[in-house]
Amino acid sequence: QKLTTYKTVFLFLLAQLQNQPSLSEFASYFRKAKWLQQILGFSSVSDSTLNRRLQCIPLPLLQELYNDLVEALFQLQSKQKCFPEIGALTVVDSTQLSLTAHGGRWAFAQKGQYKAKLHLSLHVYNEQNVHPGRAVFSTVCVADHDPQVLDPLLKPDPKVRTYVMDRGYPAYAQFCKWDKAGIPFVVRLKAGNRLAVKHLRPLPPEGGILEDAEVEVPCPDGEPRLMRRVTYSYLGRDGHTHTVVVLTNRWDLEAQAIAHIYKLRWRIETFFKTFKHRMNGAHLYTNQVEGVTHQVLLSLIAYTFMELVRVIGAPGQTIQRVFLLFRLYADADPCAFREALEGKKTRTSKGRRKKPKLGRPRKYPLVPKPKRILIVLK
Repeated sequence: QKLTTYKTVFLFLLAQLQNQPSLSEFASYFRKAKWLQQILGFSSVSDSTLNRRLQCIPLPLLQELYNDLVEALFQLQSKQKCFPEIGALTVVDSTQLSLTAHGGRWAFAQKGQYKAKLHLSLHVYNEQNVHPGRAVFSTVCVADHDPQVLDPLLKPDPKVRTYVMDRGYPAYAQFCKWDKAGIPFVVRLKAGNRLAVKHLRPLPPEGGILEDAEVEVPCPDGEPRLMRRVTYSYLGRDGHTHTVVVLTNRWDLEAQAIAHIYKLRWRIETFFKTFKHRMNGAHLYTNQVEGVTHQVLLSLIAYTFMELVRVIGAPGQTIQRVFLLFRLYADADPCAFREALEGKKTRTSKGRRKKPKLGRPRKYPLVPKPKRILIVLK
C-alpha cells in the first residue's frame, strides 16, 4: 500500500506522542503493532522510507494544521478565567536544537557544533492553561531580536495581551516601536542600563520592590518615549539574593504585579523542557533542513493537539499526565482512555494516616548519620 502524505503525518504525530527515539525503533514498533497496521492498511515500513517521506511533507499542510489547532485553543481559552489584574500573557523566547555534523552543515554554529533554533510565543492564561502560538524556525546565527523573527511573533492584540521577554531582546528602538503600536510588554534589562530617570514612584512596603521609576527611552526617529522601569529582588534556590530590572509600558498595574508578570516567564522554560524530553524535540530523526523543520512543526502540532484534548476532556489534569495516559492507552478502547482522563477515584477509604508525634517540636534540624550496610549478592 502507498504511504500517502496524510498517513505519513499520522505516523510521525504518533511517533512524537510516543517519544520514539529513532525511526528504526519506530519501524520495529510498527511491525508488531497490529492495531496500527489495520488503520493504515500495510504491515511494515522501513526507516529509510519514513526518512524520505518526512522531508517530502508539504510545509503549508503542516502550517495550516497547526494554525487550526491554535485557533481552536484560542476559542476555548477565551471562555477561561485569566490571571486577575494582569490578564493573559504571551511569553517570547527561543531554544536551541543540536544536530550532528553528518548532513547538518547548514546549521553550522562553530567548530564541532551544529545547531538550529526555535523561536516561540507561548500563551499563558492562568496557572493551568498554557499552549504554544506563533513559531519561527531558524539557524542558530539568527538573533532573537532580529526583526524578521519578532515581527511574526509580536502583533497587536485587541485583548491587550502582554508580551514577556528576557534579556535577549535589548533594542530600545524596538521598545519604542512596540509602544507606538500599542503592544504592552515586560522586558528584562541589563543591570547596567543608562536610562534617564524622570520621576520616582512611591514604593510598596512589601514585595521586594527596589525601584519604580519613570524613565526616558531614546528613540532613533524622534523624541524619547516615557516608560516604566521596575527593579525587584528575590531569593534564589542557591540561597543568594538576585536583582531583576524590567522595562514595561503598563501603567495600570502595581509594581508587584509587574514583578509577578516577569516571574511567569519561567512557564516557557517548562514548555521547552516538555518539548525536548516528552515530545522528542531533542532527538531529531534527520539532519536535513526540510526534515528538521517538519519534525519541529509536527512536535508543536502534537503538543497542541494533546492540550486541546486536555482542555476539552480533562481540564483538571496536567499536560504531562495526558501524555502519559495517551502512551498507555494508544492501542486501547477510546472509552478506556476517556475514563483514565477523567481520573475517577476507586479508593473508598483515606488509607493509612501517619500519627503525629507527641512532645515538643525539634529545636534543631535532624542531622543524618552514616550507616554501614553491606549485602553480599553472590
